[in-house]
Amino acid sequence: MKTIVLIYFSTLLQMTISCNQKAEPEMYLIHSNFEGKVNILFDKNAGETKKYQGDRRIYEIPSDGILITQFKANYGFVNRQYYSVDDKGGRTPLEIFEYDNKNNNKWIIVDKNQKGIFLDGISGQYGNTGDSTAVEYQEFIVSNYNKLDSFFTKEYQTNFDNKLAKITGLTFNLK
Repeated sequence: MKTIVLIYFSTLLQMTISCNQKAEPEMYLIHSNFEGKVNILFDKNAGETKKYQGDRRIYEIPSDGILITQFKANYGFVNRQYYSVDDKGGRTPLEIFEYDNKNNNKWIIVDKNQKGIFLDGISGQYGNTGDSTAVEYQEFIVSNYNKLDSFFTKEYQTNFDNKLAKITGLTFNLK
C-alpha cells in the first residue's frame, strides 16, 4: 500500500511540475521594414550564438524572416516581447493579436492597419521524429490585418518553403 501511495504522489508531483514549466522569457527584434512569416530554427551549432538581455533570450530576426539559432526550443509558459527596430536601433513594441475562436471566430483588432504579431506561439518540427536532420521551429507572422491574407497564398508559401529548404537542406512538400 505504501508503494502505491508513493507512486501516486510521485506521479502527481511530476505532473504538477511539468504543467507549470516556466520557460525563459524571450524578446524578438524585428526590423521595422519587415512584414511576413518568421521561422526560428532551434538547436543548430552553425546558428546565431545565444544572446541575452538580463534573463531574456534575444532573437534578432534577419531580413528573410528565417533565424537559425543555437538556442534549444523553449517550452512552457513563455513571456514574449516583440519589438519593431528602426535603423537607429530604436524599439517600438508590437502588439500580439489574439484570435477569438469562442465567440466571433475572428481576430481581435481595433486598427486593421496596425502592424503586430499574428499566430504567436506556433511551433513544430520539420522532418521526422528521431531523424538526425529534424529541426524544431517556431513561427509567427508580422503584418497588419489588411495584409495578413497575402502571407497565406500558395505563391508566398512556396517561396518561403524554398528558402527554408535551401537553408536547412530539408525537403518540403512543395506543390
